[in-house]
Amino acid sequence: MTTVGNFPATLKQWSAGFFTILLVSISAATLLPVRASAQGNTFGDLGVMTYNVNEGTDFEQVIGVTNLTQFLLGVGQIVTQVQGTNPPERMQAVAAQILAAGSTLVSLQEVDQWYLGSFNPADGTCGAVALQYDMLQELMDALAAQGGHYQIAKQVQEIAFPPTPGLIPSSVK
Repeated sequence: MTTVGNFPATLKQWSAGFFTILLVSISAATLLPVRASAQGNTFGDLGVMTYNVNEGTDFEQVIGVTNLTQFLLGVGQIVTQVQGTNPPERMQAVAAQILAAGSTLVSLQEVDQWYLGSFNPADGTCGAVALQYDMLQELMDALAAQGGHYQIAKQVQEIAFPPTPGLIPSSVK
């Protein structure tokens, strides 16, 4: 069984969409140039960045399926595709790009949580799910490990689906 979730504070299962978080630099006041102005105070330049992290799939494997077996296999292919993208490694790379840009404000999309669990196709029951990938936490950890000082300013959940069964052929595991 597979589910996808959005952020620790707002559990979401099986995401197909677009999620936004804003990360604000804690040290923005010390990193931004401050210019004096005859008209008043200014805080200098405010660097803004947007980045689609990509949840690891476009869910194409389940679009247009016509029966349950195709759907279950499609979900399994989605899970395999996401695992193949290595979300923890990708979050390390995203953190490096964010830090290289030096932005004060960062808006991110498709920052998901992926949960996996067992599915018994014989009786159609699903077992308990466990968090496999928490892309937000992995990104925040990577930012901190690489010297970044960001905090989450806002999280938005776009859509939530219940746990969704899928089949991964044993030759793919």
